[in-house]
Amino acid sequence: MDVPHDDRTELLLALGRGLHQAGIPTDSLEVALRDVATACGIALQVNALPTSLTLAVGAGFAQRLVILRLEPGKLHLRKLALLEGVVRELRRGVEPGRALADVTAIDTAVQPRPPAVTILAHSPLGCGSGLLPG
Repeated sequence: MDVPHDDRTELLLALGRGLHQAGIPTDSLEVALRDVATACGIALQVNALPTSLTLAVGAGFAQRLVILRLEPGKLHLRKLALLEGVVRELRRGVEPGRALADVTAIDTAVQPRPPAVTILAHSPLGCGSGLLPG
């Protein structure tokens, strides 16, 4: 059995990277990727760690190994919810090509806020709480 290199395998990589960077727990990431692989008809072994993702795609000696070195993901609830929606759709039988396009769109549209924006947004909250009587 040859290892496919098509939308299905690209989807596994993009979805794995996206979910990891959105801060999903590693055990949930492994389950989600195995479910997607099953829905796409691909044999997959996956090992997720806080700083890496290892995918063995294919069966037996025909496997191809992909190791992604990633920064630890920070929890990003909006991105995580959108990506989990894609996983739900894949479980229902949506085409992998469509799901790949959705994952790519989510990845480019949902970016973390720059640190300056976060600091600016939290400053009034800190000032306000400092004025509260103790």
